[in-house]
Amino acid sequence: MVLPTNSQSQSFASSSSSSFNLIKSVTLSRAARESGFEGLFWETYLPNSQFSSLFDDTQRALGGSISVIREIPSGNNLLRIALGAMALRAAAINNDDPGWMKQQATKLHVTALQQMRMALSSHRKHGLELLGAARVFSLYEALYGGDWRNQETQSRSWRVHHSGDLALIVSNPPSFYITGPAHRLFVDGRLNHVQCALSERKKLVLNEAAWMTIPWSQHRKTRKDFLIDILLEIPSLYEDIDNTILTQPSQRHNIQKRVSAVIGRLATWNSKFGVTLSSSVQDWRFPVSMSTDRIADAHIMTLYWATSLLAYSLYRDFSEEPDGVSIDADDCCRSIIHCIPVFLHPSTGAFRQHLVPFPLMAAALYLKAVQPPKLPTERDYLLSLCENSVFAPMHQFMSSLRPRILIGLEDNP
Repeated sequence: MVLPTNSQSQSFASSSSSSFNLIKSVTLSRAARESGFEGLFWETYLPNSQFSSLFDDTQRALGGSISVIREIPSGNNLLRIALGAMALRAAAINNDDPGWMKQQATKLHVTALQQMRMALSSHRKHGLELLGAARVFSLYEALYGGDWRNQETQSRSWRVHHSGDLALIVSNPPSFYITGPAHRLFVDGRLNHVQCALSERKKLVLNEAAWMTIPWSQHRKTRKDFLIDILLEIPSLYEDIDNTILTQPSQRHNIQKRVSAVIGRLATWNSKFGVTLSSSVQDWRFPVSMSTDRIADAHIMTLYWATSLLAYSLYRDFSEEPDGVSIDADDCCRSIIHCIPVFLHPSTGAFRQHLVPFPLMAAALYLKAVQPPKLPTERDYLLSLCENSVFAPMHQFMSSLRPRILIGLEDNP
């Protein structure tokens, strides 16, 4: 794990030892906690501002990792400083973005990154605190690292944090993640890691048998765990496709067979775990209240529909009968987009940053690829999101991962 490369972070990092040492960082992070900023962060981050027990079914469905950090004993100041930076940055937004809060949050964030680098260079065994800090860093980058003038910086820093996160995970054996906060950090992190693997078109070590079984020796897999198991197969398919000269019929048949197996597993998952969601009402609005269970169901189903769109695309590319696929891609895309108001609802909180980008990018890419153009109502809604201030952090993050992701929907030929 390395420091972000943007100029602001470099500036603060170069002067940190002289103007903002660790003692001051600890003092400021403690002040953030004592002044209520940290409490405010949790209130604005968690769906319905609710904490749940570590293995609450709804919380396990939502994932996200950050709430698990409260369960990790803090052996030193690293995790506290990282959370202090997050709390101050959230407070800046809730107070109309005062400059001094943003500046102090950035200083705390850079100090935490430096502490992480020193901890990684030590010979101590890496425990949960470092993994927890890595999760805070990646969320901080996703929420606050956006820069329309240099979009690559955000995605690059986010990927660096996840690379370090994965290195920390595999530095321990799968048995390390069987129970407690370690189990939750492991399973909650898989979705972000598979998203990175999908963009890099590289198979993931977490798709190996030991990593798919041993961590669940004491806790049964959830519906989300089973779904991510299926999703993990797609980066492996991408890599094998890229590394194989598919000139022989037998090679294409093998890929087609594996894709069909993924589609079959998705159908089995849906028959066992799929739920029917009520669609958004007129004008894409929802009731005043939104239950956390409803948010969790929308997250799980949009993850299922997004995975189905990826499998559909592969099937169309490699099947001799491309129209014979059992996936209704139009319905998957439409269903994802009709769930977006759930995630933009105030009850979802800043947690929406975990829930929106992956499925919405899958839906947008499908809309831009399909010919002739379809789903005009949904296209118009996606375009309207570009003017939605609540959606702005997600739009910036998505555009960093995939430039111009929502551009061109209105004039797709």
